[in-house]
Amino acid sequence: MLRRGAEKYGVFCAACHGFGAISGQVLPDLRRSLAMHDAAAFRMVVKDGALLANGMPQFGAELPDQDVEAVRAFLADEARFIAASK
Repeated sequence: MLRRGAEKYGVFCAACHGFGAISGQVLPDLRRSLAMHDAAAFRMVVKDGALLANGMPQFGAELPDQDVEAVRAFLADEARFIAASK
């Protein structure tokens, strides 16, 4: 699942949010996203377009639910490195 999440993150998210889930500080660092901790909230942002007004695209048809969950799992795994460094 993590490998699939990393792959999908690379295709759909990295150009804006940074490769390896490390933000360049222009757009939010998704490893610190509160939505990442809630599957429904994450899905609303990624698939349903909850942040369209803020410039976040909607990936409704392009990302099946299992891929959205894989990306969320990948981000949660990457976020543990932040927690470990504190």
